[in-house]
Amino acid sequence: MINFGLTNNTYRPIGLDIGHSSIKMIQLMLNGDHLAVHASEQIKIDPEINSDQQKRKEFITASIRRILEKGNFQGKNTVSCLPSGLLKITSLRTTEAESEKTEQILKKEVIQRFGLNPDLDAVNYLAAGNVRQGKKLKMNSFCLRRIIRQ
Repeated sequence: MINFGLTNNTYRPIGLDIGHSSIKMIQLMLNGDHLAVHASEQIKIDPEINSDQQKRKEFITASIRRILEKGNFQGKNTVSCLPSGLLKITSLRTTEAESEKTEQILKKEVIQRFGLNPDLDAVNYLAAGNVRQGKKLKMNSFCLRRIIRQ
């Protein structure tokens, strides 16, 4: 029997990099004990498009759709990075008594700290566990802010 290892293939999420000059996508696969490139594509972005946010957004969206349609990518799970200008991270500590109102307190603090608009910006947080601050036990949370403005 011939075995091409097709039954053991495990496709990894698609890596997506949207830069100023190009859009790059790559997908790795695990074949037995070996990691290999399953699919990859790159599309150049015309520098003139970068000055018009709407044209840039339309070009990027259409390009990603085209890559997924013509490429050999499997699935739609994607991993991407956001530029630092679109992502802010901070750590806040709240007391145990404030635990029921943690989300409200964190959102209020982050909105003030980063100058956000709660109607346009998304604020998410992750409770990272309890820490000691002096003799007090406080909950440490990491707050994430990402711009979702249209």
